[in-house]
Amino acid sequence: MISRFWFRFCVSALCCVALTGVAAAHRGHSHQQASVPGFDGTYRVEIRTTDGHGSCAPSYSGTITVQNFRVVAFSDPQATAAGGILDDGTVSLALRRNDQVANVGGQIKGRTGKGFWSSPTAFCGGLWHAERED
Repeated sequence: MISRFWFRFCVSALCCVALTGVAAAHRGHSHQQASVPGFDGTYRVEIRTTDGHGSCAPSYSGTITVQNFRVVAFSDPQATAAGGILDDGTVSLALRRNDQVANVGGQIKGRTGKGFWSSPTAFCGGLWHAERED
């Protein structure tokens, strides 16, 4: 049975990875924030592990809040999320919990998004789906 720590870690990592990549990509991208009909808001994220060994949780759900193209809040208080969503909807995040990291990538279109995640430290990965709550 997967421990609660690994389950929450895997979910947290997925969210962080997705947002971190977006934020990194956005830093080099210049535009006026007010002119973009952005992706600001809170997203309900569902994460599923599809590859790897038993140390990752099979699934996870949580929320991420995006403001000005960057992640500003994550529902797991023991993890950090960095990254965001570019003005074209590209999601790039990095999630970190203790010494575990997860990278997240994908695409948001309208109020929903999907993509992939992988953890080079936990040796697992999978898919994610998000829906805007507000």
